Amino acid sequence: MIEIDPDVFTYDEDLDYSKETFVVTGDFAPEVVLAALDRVSERFMTVDENGVEHDPSRMDEVYLADLYTPNYVSDPQVTSRGIQVYVDCKGVVPDPMTLTLHRVLREELGAAGVEARIKAVSHQ
Repeated sequence: MIEIDPDVFTYDEDLDYSKETFVVTGDFAPEVVLAALDRVSERFMTVDENGVEHDPSRMDEVYLADLYTPNYVSDPQVTSRGIQVYVDCKGVVPDPMTLTLHRVLREELGAAGVEARIKAVSHQ
């Protein structure tokens, strides 16, 4: 089972930004999660502000339509907290995009046979 904390990518009014960094924790082989998160990162780059995941070969059309997608997604990093990924959305991840990013995480980690918890990481 993949459990995603509700604050992953959601906007925090007190902090005035969305939590764009998450960490994957659980009892799993790190190399399996790293490979799954590599696939996640690639897919995240094709998700627009409306929550639509686009075909990577058609991203020029997305940019011409002036649809916002993440500016950058980091490579997954093994940290003391777990395996961490940062998604640069200039501090705001729209709700429809958040739902799709959560779905992508569930699909890729689930397909890898991983049971994990995904938590937001705050940077203060």
